[in-house]
This record gives sequence, C-alpha cells and structure tokens, in this order.
Amino acid sequence: MELFRCYAFSPRVCDDLTRVLRTEIERTPVFLCVGSDKIVGDSLAPVVAENLRRFNLPFYIYGGLNAPITAQNCEFAYEFIRTMHPTSMIVLIDSMATYEQARLGDIVVSREYYGAINKLNIKPDLCIYGVNSLLRNNLLNCARLRNVLHTAQVISNAIYSATLTAENNVISIKN
Repeated sequence: MELFRCYAFSPRVCDDLTRVLRTEIERTPVFLCVGSDKIVGDSLAPVVAENLRRFNLPFYIYGGLNAPITAQNCEFAYEFIRTMHPTSMIVLIDSMATYEQARLGDIVVSREYYGAINKLNIKPDLCIYGVNSLLRNNLLNCARLRNVLHTAQVISNAIYSATLTAENNVISIKN
C-alpha cells in the first residue's frame, strides 16, 4: 500500500516527504539502507546512508558505501536489527526499477517492501524507494548518476527535517 508518491524533481517534494515521514515514523527509527554502488541505479540507499551519517543523527543506520547491505546479507542484517533494536521502527530505504518511463524519478513511501529481494523474509515497518532505473526486456537499463544523487539528497534532507523540531533539536519519537 503506497502512502506517498511524488516526483523527486518537483519543487515541494522535500516538504511533502518530510510531512509524510513525520506522520509515519511512530517510534525511534533504525534505517536499513539496501543497495550497492556496483550498479548506479542500485546505489541510492548507500548514498542516503552516507548523507544521514553526515547529519550525525542519533539513530542507527545500517548499510552504506563501506558496508553495503545487498540480497546476500539483507536477511541477516534485518534479523540483527530486529534482535538489537526490538522496539525500534525499521525504515528500509531502497532503489526501485520500473517498466514505466513516467514513474522514473518518483519517490515512494509504503508499508510494503516491493524490492528486488522481496522474496526474502523481511517485513520492515516503513519503506522509502527511489525509482531510478528502467527495465526493458527484463534487463536493468542504466540510471543517471545525477538523478540518483538528487533523489538521495531529497530523501536524506526529508528524513533529517522529519526528525527535527522547530528549535533544531532531534525530536523524541512518540512510542
């Protein structure tokens, strides 16, 4: 079930995404960033992880460019997070490919995981996707690095803004 969809290059996307995340993040988040920099279209979540670390937020962030979480280790990472942070909300960030040109550049927030590794036994509380790549004849076409970096920045900024109050203090997420 999609909770939000917006084009990453629209003028109000960061404000709209921030508003949705403020509503949907119900308890202390842990971010599970799935992807690899081996394929540009799959590098969205690792870039988001690196951006979030620069903000120095008091939340756990798993994945990134130095320690990517991919299909090979995602189930392990998910179980580790559930064990180590049993009361936290798991927010999964991933890239998504589409067959529809019109969806390219979308940011999607959902309660369901639609990623390429959805056959794994993972059930995050919230998912944030960036639609960066086209599928043609069941093959992943190249993504534009500029678009991936822009989408990652929008998602990172929205997460940062959603976890701040007007006084620039990290909010106490309601439990």
